[in-house]
Amino acid sequence: MPSQKKNKRRVAVALSGGVDSSVSALLLKRQGFDVVGFYAKCWLPSENDKCTSDVDEKRAMMVAKQIGIPFYSLDLVEDYKERVFKYFVETYKRGETPNPDVVCNKELKFGILFDKVMGLGFDYFATGHYARKTKDGKFIKAHKDSKKDQSYFLARLDKEKISKIIFPLSDLTKKEVREIAKKEGLITSEAPESQGICFIGEVNLREFLSRYIKPQKGLVVEYETNKVLGEHQGVFYYTIGQRKDIRIPGGPYYVIKKDVNTNTLYVTKDKDKLLTNKIKFNDVYVFSENGLSGKLEAKIRSQQEFKRCEIKKDKNGFFAIFDEPQWGVAPGQVIAFYKQKKLIGSGIIE
Repeated sequence: MPSQKKNKRRVAVALSGGVDSSVSALLLKRQGFDVVGFYAKCWLPSENDKCTSDVDEKRAMMVAKQIGIPFYSLDLVEDYKERVFKYFVETYKRGETPNPDVVCNKELKFGILFDKVMGLGFDYFATGHYARKTKDGKFIKAHKDSKKDQSYFLARLDKEKISKIIFPLSDLTKKEVREIAKKEGLITSEAPESQGICFIGEVNLREFLSRYIKPQKGLVVEYETNKVLGEHQGVFYYTIGQRKDIRIPGGPYYVIKKDVNTNTLYVTKDKDKLLTNKIKFNDVYVFSENGLSGKLEAKIRSQQEFKRCEIKKDKNGFFAIFDEPQWGVAPGQVIAFYKQKKLIGSGIIE
């Protein structure tokens, strides 16, 4: 167990082996915190995966040594499989599109990892997310750099934990973070951006899913005419709005509908048919005591600009009515709601 130093606020930093968490740890140490780095091992590499967990863990350990802070690695592989990966596969099996990064943050990084390290007597828990907090420390806010804002991925966190979370990069751009890392000679200064599935890395999604969801031939049908255009290997491997890997001549075609029961993939050439002003959502989670109501801003994707909408509820559930049409709305994805860039709640798109 990390030893406690007197008269110093203790902060546990989730080190991923990337530049963002590395600079976060460095900045906190400069600010006088007693900093300890923790790496969460959530996936075991295999010959078929482009998993970089071993490389990431080694890099996290080396940068902790550079900064001069203790380092610990926690094995959360089984927790990840049960709480995140199982959800990931089951959501695809239902014909929906999961958001593993959001669930990973809730269940793993700010779930099990947070609980384990805070149980060791730390005052705060820090990550390298590009996000901010309100002045009272009770709410998460979008980062000032809209292109790097990661508040969307934090839309399902336990609100009781927010007061104990620190985002050291709240006022920095990615360019500034890289510059700090280079100036300090951190080995992560040129570390590549994390891509792909949370903690697993960049993979060919269809190939990866085929190990867990058996391929099943089905028909590709034109949405407007019901004309059979070809075959596919399973509707599970596609998401609404997808254009790649449809492999039908005469396109481009876009996925507009999936029928899991008949394993039928419906496609269209008309992109405008994928526009809608009205999004139904469920599994509502709110940070604000006032709940979700009235005029708000929303994101249905992490890098999307804020879009104005109004929340309505009737006997059928919750709806977000947007001022302008949204494209490629995929069931299973998170819809995050804001008020003046303050994250106030979220739901799961039906």
